[in-house]
Amino acid sequence: GYGLLISFSTSAFISKSTMTGGLFGLNVDITSGVTVADSYMQGATAGYIRYSTNTLIIRNDFNAGPSGRGLRIDTGNVNITVSSTIIRGSPTGDRLELNAGSMGLLKFSSITIFGAQNYGFNIDAQAPGTPLVVNAMTFHNMAAGASAIYFMGGTFVSTFNGVNFADTGGSFNVNGSGLAAGARIT
Repeated sequence: GYGLLISFSTSAFISKSTMTGGLFGLNVDITSGVTVADSYMQGATAGYIRYSTNTLIIRNDFNAGPSGRGLRIDTGNVNITVSSTIIRGSPTGDRLELNAGSMGLLKFSSITIFGAQNYGFNIDAQAPGTPLVVNAMTFHNMAAGASAIYFMGGTFVSTFNGVNFADTGGSFNVNGSGLAAGARIT
């Protein structure tokens, strides 16, 4: 089940809440103008956003179940901001996943990602010309050989500011092997 399902809705504000569910802690689906602030989400996938416009996720804690994702941003979104948020995935799942097909400004700032075995921030191709902005993202407790940031595809022209690999040991990386010709990440 769901901790909280927001579907076919406009202008919802959720604050200081705990959302736990077997499937999703938080599911934002086909909405506009949703803000989730100062809350805790837990589920097989702690947070899931799809086909939503002007979504703001600020000062939250996403904690995935045993084999799930921390925060999955699926297809069809327009203007997503995730800020001042902690994301913890399962031992085998991704922490932050940005699937293909969103547009508008995709902004991630002051994000802390814990314990990725495979991928910390998994990024797929977005609609042409979609700006991807990353400011202040910290990775902790990454497994040796994990990709902290993994570009699955796309032609991004983006600057990642203040990315911090906080662990002193281990080897992990940024994998841009899926980027198309013309992509520039600085």
